[in-house]
Amino acid sequence: MVPANLGCSQRGPIADSKVVWSAAPPKLVTGLHCRIETAFTPGEVLLVTEAAGVPGGGTAESSDSIAGGGTLQLISGSVPTQGAAACWSVVTGDGKFKVVTNAGSSTEALFSVSSSGQLTFVSSTSAEPNTAPTDTALTTNGLFLYALDGGAGSISEFRFDESSQTLTLIGRISDGLTANSGLNGLAAY
Repeated sequence: MVPANLGCSQRGPIADSKVVWSAAPPKLVTGLHCRIETAFTPGEVLLVTEAAGVPGGGTAESSDSIAGGGTLQLISGSVPTQGAAACWSVVTGDGKFKVVTNAGSSTEALFSVSSSGQLTFVSSTSAEPNTAPTDTALTTNGLFLYALDGGAGSISEFRFDESSQTLTLIGRISDGLTANSGLNGLAAY
């Protein structure tokens, strides 16, 4: 069971910190990477988007398990997203994959997640240059991924094929959307 007192919102930045929980109030352990976004797999592995402080200056993903006493134990440390300015992400319903938007490089990074929580970079897919994808959502059936492209004023639609581990751009929607207007939030059914 995942502890309820994680100590941060799912999309709240915790600059240079890592959350440790127990029956007591959560505390922050400093000196680690800037963890901007988190998600749990169904197997209770914590997947984290690291926006800064990654070796080489890039962005990355990491994973942690919940150890005895409620502390986090590192599984995969700083697996590069192969892009710039990682933002939000989505985990497949079965917890086997995570897709991360790289707003600075206008790409979607696909990671596989093993049953033990080990992360592996699979591929990077782009809608078009300068789209600056931020928010992302996956349909309930896991077949389609949508990315809110704030820089282009559009939503990119990708087909996700779990068996071949690929994301394929199949279209873009831009009717009524304005580029660089501060668009936020995305949901898919």
